[in-house]
Amino acid sequence: MTISLIKLPQHSALHNIIEPDDFVDCYYNDDVPKEILVSKAAIIVLTQMPKWVDILMKARDFAVSFIGLKTASNIPDISENEILKVGDYIGIFRVHSITKDEILIGEDDKHLNFLISVLRYEQGFALATWVHTHNWFGRFYLFSIMLFHKLIVRNAVGRLSLAKM
Repeated sequence: MTISLIKLPQHSALHNIIEPDDFVDCYYNDDVPKEILVSKAAIIVLTQMPKWVDILMKARDFAVSFIGLKTASNIPDISENEILKVGDYIGIFRVHSITKDEILIGEDDKHLNFLISVLRYEQGFALATWVHTHNWFGRFYLFSIMLFHKLIVRNAVGRLSLAKM
C-alpha cells in the first residue's frame, strides 16, 4: 500500500467550485479492493477513525460549542454497507452529490465551507479536501487543524486497503 499526495484528478467535481484562495489537497491509495463502492469507501473513511481521532474530535466539539459552530453530538450510527443518497449524513457531514465514481460530502458553516471527495481513481481511491474560508476565523481554524488534518486524511485513505467486501 502506498499513500501519496497527488494533484486533484481532473474528473473530480471539486474542479467546478475551486477559487484561487481555496485550500485543496488530495491523497491517493493504490491498494483498494476493486469492487468497493464509493458509498462504502466514504463511510469507511469518515466513520472508522482511530481512538486518538475520536479524542481530538471530542476536544474540538467542546471548544467550538462555545462559539456556535457545528458539533458531532447526537450522530446516528450508519452501516458500512448502506447505500447513500444526496441529503444523507455521514456523521455531521451531508452528502452533496454522488456519481458512480465520486461522492462529495461536507458542510457549510459560519467560518468556512468544506467538501470531502471520495473518488475512484486509477487502481484505487483518492480522498480530497476542499476548504473555502469566509473570514479570519476560518483561516485561523484551517491553519490550526492542518497538522491533524494531514494525519487524519492519510490514515483514513489508508484504511481503505483493509476494506472487506
